[in-house]
Amino acid sequence: MESLDQVTDILEADTQLYRLILTFAESMSLKAALRLQIADVIDRHGGPMTLSQLAATIPIHPSKIPHFHRLMRLLTSSQIFVKVKIDAVEDGYWHSPVSRLLVKTSEISCTSFAIMLLDRVLVNSFHWIGEWFQSDLRSPCFMEHDGKTFWELAGVNPHYNTLFNEAMGNDATLMGEVLTKKYRHIFEGFNTMLDVGGGTGTLAKAIAQEFPQTKFIVLDLPHVVATAENSENVTFVAGDMFDSVPQADAITLKLILHDWDDEQCVKILSNCREALVSNNGGKVIILDMVVDENSPEKTQLYADMLMMVCVEGKERTEKEWAGLFSAAGFSNYKITRLSTIRSIIEVFP
Repeated sequence: MESLDQVTDILEADTQLYRLILTFAESMSLKAALRLQIADVIDRHGGPMTLSQLAATIPIHPSKIPHFHRLMRLLTSSQIFVKVKIDAVEDGYWHSPVSRLLVKTSEISCTSFAIMLLDRVLVNSFHWIGEWFQSDLRSPCFMEHDGKTFWELAGVNPHYNTLFNEAMGNDATLMGEVLTKKYRHIFEGFNTMLDVGGGTGTLAKAIAQEFPQTKFIVLDLPHVVATAENSENVTFVAGDMFDSVPQADAITLKLILHDWDDEQCVKILSNCREALVSNNGGKVIILDMVVDENSPEKTQLYADMLMMVCVEGKERTEKEWAGLFSAAGFSNYKITRLSTIRSIIEVFP
C-alpha cells in the first residue's frame, strides 16, 4: 500500500504528465487566434471588446458561440490576451505585449513568423522523431515529406516558400527595430556592411536608414534576390555563401548558422573571415541563440528541437560557438544578451 507522501507524488506526476501531453493545445489555440485574426479585430476596435462583440465581429458561427469563451479563456491564461473590466457587469479582452506582435498592420508584426512555425509542414514532421532516431535518414522533415529536405520542400512549395520569406521578413523587421534603437553602436563606423542570407533585405534596409553613409550589400540565392530592387545604399547580390561572399568591413548573419551543422558553419564563417576587408576593426556580427549550458531556457530547447527536426541544424552553447570561431580562424568574440533567448555575437579576426 502506498504511503500518503507517495500518493501525493503520484498525483503531482500525473498532473505534470497531463501538462506535457497537452502542451500542444496552447500552440494550436494560438494558431486558431491567428486564423480568426483576433488581435487584428481588437486592434481595429481600438479598445477592450466583450466576448459577444468579438464573436459578432470575427464572426464566429452561431453554433460555436457557446464554445468561444473556452478558447479565449486559454488564450488569456497563456497571456496572449488580457481580461479587463469594461463596466460593473462585463469583462473585455484587450492586448497583451504578445498580442501586439500578432497585429498584421503593426510595424513589428510577427504574424507570418508565428503562422509559418505552426504550419503543418513543420508541425507534422515532429511526429517522426522517434522513428528518425532508429533510422539513418537525414531528418524527421525528410521522412514526412517524401525524401525532401526543408530547403528542397520550400523550393517546390510556392505557398510555403512565400510564407517562410514573409516570416523571415517579420523577424528581420523586429530585430531591425531593436538593433537600431538600443544597439546601434555595434554597427557604427563601417564603410561597407554585408548581410549574408539577408533575403529581401529587410534587416539591411532597417540598419541602412540609420547609417546612410554606409553601403550595404545583401547576399542571397539567385531566386531570392531576383526581384529585389537596389536603393541608394543597399545593393543585392546573387550568390552562394558556401562558395564565397563579397568583401565588406562588417558582415551580419541573422538566424543563418543555426540552420547548418558544424562543418557547414565553419565553411560559411571561413568565407566571411576571408571577405573581411580589414583585420583591424572588421568583424562578423551574428544574431542567434546562445544556449546556457547549465540552465538552458526552455524556449531555446524547443528551438533546438525545431532545428533538429527540420533543417539538420542546432542551437549552440557558448562553448560550441567558440569551437566554430576557432576552427574558422577567428581570434576572439563578444556575446551581448538581448533577451533570455536571443544574443548578438561579435566575432573578430
